[in-house]
Amino acid sequence: FAQRGRELVDDFRARGLLLAENCQWPHVLDAFRALHPSWAGRPPARYAMLLAPAAPGIEALRDALPHPLSLLQVLCPDPHPHLEAIRFERVKGVPETMRVGFVYCAQGARVDCTVELRAGEQVPRPAALEIDGLRAERRIRLPDYHMELADGERAVPLPDPLTRHLTVFAAQLRAALEGSAPPDPAPIACRLALLGALVDAWPPELHDVSH
Repeated sequence: FAQRGRELVDDFRARGLLLAENCQWPHVLDAFRALHPSWAGRPPARYAMLLAPAAPGIEALRDALPHPLSLLQVLCPDPHPHLEAIRFERVKGVPETMRVGFVYCAQGARVDCTVELRAGEQVPRPAALEIDGLRAERRIRLPDYHMELADGERAVPLPDPLTRHLTVFAAQLRAALEGSAPPDPAPIACRLALLGALVDAWPPELHDVSH
């Protein structure tokens, strides 16, 4: 993809094909704003996420990192962002857990980002988002899978972001089948390029994060 990304994107556009990726987290931002009314929505200076991919190690990067990247693309609009100061570290005393850090550089923004990846079989999987010190933990109540965002004692309902994402996808697919041009796939291509940069920076000594 690093060699042919632009060509592949242009080919999708020329054929009128719909390219989509299952990145649901941008649909959480409305609930985040309801939980933190003081949030201005501007590009942040600091950004953090907690995610729990099923697999450890480098597979966790491929599984989880498109989600924070998709959120950063919404928070810091720029068709050509890049990453600097990529870093990885084990979280001591917590098996199969690591932190990925990087600076997300977009037009008018440099965002210090930290993503904690806590691999395991816990269900529901823990997840949290923090923007400039405003934290929101995703809580899921079983068996009905009711979701909310919470910060300490405060909580707001979280409409299922997967349902919202699939609703948008279905509408885009219907429009494409009726002859409308699909959305520009360039943001997905950009996200894949950023993910490739993170995977390429993975240090060999962290291949097994469980030891």
